[in-house]
Amino acid sequence: MKRDLKRLYRQHGIRYFAMPLVVVLLLATLADQRLPQYLEHREQAADLQTQHERDRELLGLAPKLQHSHDELAAPYAALAPRLLTEPPEQALATLQATLDGLLRSLYMENIEFSDPQLPRRSGAERIAISARFTAVPQQLPRLQAALAAAPQLLQVQAIELRVVPDPQRNSQQLAVTARFVALHAPAPPEPASDAASTPTGKAAGQAAAHTAKP
Repeated sequence: MKRDLKRLYRQHGIRYFAMPLVVVLLLATLADQRLPQYLEHREQAADLQTQHERDRELLGLAPKLQHSHDELAAPYAALAPRLLTEPPEQALATLQATLDGLLRSLYMENIEFSDPQLPRRSGAERIAISARFTAVPQQLPRLQAALAAAPQLLQVQAIELRVVPDPQRNSQQLAVTARFVALHAPAPPEPASDAASTPTGKAAGQAAAHTAKP
């Protein structure tokens, strides 16, 4: 074996011995040029595959969301006319205007509003406002009946009564401080009816294409 190698070296020099090294160097150079691009494509394919799986999970929720919407649609339709559905600031202004008109229609006097409360988060939430006014005891049951018959769902959350003089009538009256609340609930959006319009199909195609690349 050694004699054969020596004879091959004397006949051809170092060419036969250097050729494997040259091939290895060429392969290393090619790998150095192509490997970053290959790794980048693999990362992109993995990201698209992850996004595709998330989109499939979201699409799996669509039937449940549609079922919940169908179940709640009828009760909400019956309740919606009595809810405040405007933006929060406008809904609060509507609540104050409604209460002001209602109290004046019952001949309450010295009406003042304070301490408005906007919803703390999105969705169904209470809005509230306090009102101070003077009245006589007989007006309070009428106030309760008027609140029950109001277009909006209105309730008295808290009430404080004090007996104070009534100089105009030379008698006594009630100084009332009441906290009124109403329900604010923006109209729910309609559920998507066509899942095919989502970008899931595109994402799936892109993921498959990138996965197929070397």
